[in-house]
Amino acid sequence: MHNTKNSPKVSVVIPSYNKKVELLACLKSVQNNYYPNLEVIIVLNGCVDGSESAVREQFPTYKTILIKEGLGSAEATNVGIKHVSKDSDYLFLLDDDTVLEAKTIYELVHAINDKKNYGAACAKVVYYESPNTVQWAGASVGLLTGINYMNSGPDDGRFDKSIDTEGGIGGTGIIKMNVVKKIGYYYDKAYYYYYEDPDYAMRIIKAGYKIRYVPTAKILHRTPLLSKSEWKKRWFERAYWVARNKIIFMRKHSKFFPLFVLIYPAWLALYTYQCIRYFSFRAMLNFYHGIIDGFRWSLFDYKYININKHEG
Repeated sequence: MHNTKNSPKVSVVIPSYNKKVELLACLKSVQNNYYPNLEVIIVLNGCVDGSESAVREQFPTYKTILIKEGLGSAEATNVGIKHVSKDSDYLFLLDDDTVLEAKTIYELVHAINDKKNYGAACAKVVYYESPNTVQWAGASVGLLTGINYMNSGPDDGRFDKSIDTEGGIGGTGIIKMNVVKKIGYYYDKAYYYYYEDPDYAMRIIKAGYKIRYVPTAKILHRTPLLSKSEWKKRWFERAYWVARNKIIFMRKHSKFFPLFVLIYPAWLALYTYQCIRYFSFRAMLNFYHGIIDGFRWSLFDYKYININKHEG
């Protein structure tokens, strides 16, 4: 695996939006990975913070794509996927606020390379600010309730077993290109932002493949979620997308969607309570707006993307 000639080619796609410091640290960690056969594609999504010049100067061999007008995270990722080489064996979708340990890419490829029934693999994600705390070690979305489940907690050995999972590929995982060609190259841009990752994971599973959680592949994630106040702020800021895209995801993937609709008032009551409790009435209105748009999409725009043509 350490020989470039015999190592499967991995194309790393990293969308970024005005996070120059984090992006450069991410790229440095990719460069320091001892996996020998990499292609790196950076999508600068409306960046005005000097990211372009810094990336081109420090990482001149990487493909750098500049989008002058900011797109949603799903579409920005799709722009990068369009530039993946046709001879690539794996697609690695990586977030710009992550840092890889030196063996991460090797461990991900090694875990599933000779296993035909596995289509993707995801890493153990720990907090950059608290590396002994696992943010998630595999993830899933409840297909009755729509609740997001993550295996998280102290990194004390409980997450050191490799298991099958239902999510976790977006931003931290690799997908075999033969699987990508089968299920469609691109994220569903209907999401714009949020839930595009679980959607792509479900497409992999529906195509008959498994996703493997690989604890020996570790990624450090820079995120403010350890702060309760920052967590609440982000939760309220994403009110529209949380409401809208949860409904879209459930419409596309859950056979229990009618039951989900029946229990949805519980979500509405919970979010309304939290908004009133923290005097975030704008978030409450955005949440209601997201509900309306989510159900409107489910009734009138429902479709399942399957883009198999590689525009690259």
